[in-house]
Amino acid sequence: MSLEAAIRIDAPAGRVWSILTDLGRYAEWNPFIIEASGTVQKGETVSAFIRPPGQRGMAFRPRLLDVVENRRVVWRGSVLVRGLLDGVHTFSISEIDTTTVEFAQSETFRECSRRSPGVSPSSAPRSKGSSR
Repeated sequence: MSLEAAIRIDAPAGRVWSILTDLGRYAEWNPFIIEASGTVQKGETVSAFIRPPGQRGMAFRPRLLDVVENRRVVWRGSVLVRGLLDGVHTFSISEIDTTTVEFAQSETFRECSRRSPGVSPSSAPRSKGSSR
């Protein structure tokens, strides 16, 4: 499953990049990621606290998979146990001209990417009402 959103911003790529990579100020512009800290560098793990509107929040520690200055930040985060429900989140900045960019975010979720030894899709327990 994937989710995507994009917006045109009247600002140069470097300005948008400086805001995107200032993790300590995420709560000022991101209503979903209300707290974040760490170093925006490929291979690093950052800390974040997310809270969907009207729901309880949760802390997570995504690993930065790719960081390209003024262009993109990609991280992979997990819910509860890595491999159970992983999401790869991409923030991208595409320059339209020297004073305007398109800022896009996407999230691609992968469920159950790891299985216990000896468990195949056909032998895994089914939930009530499921069919194959």
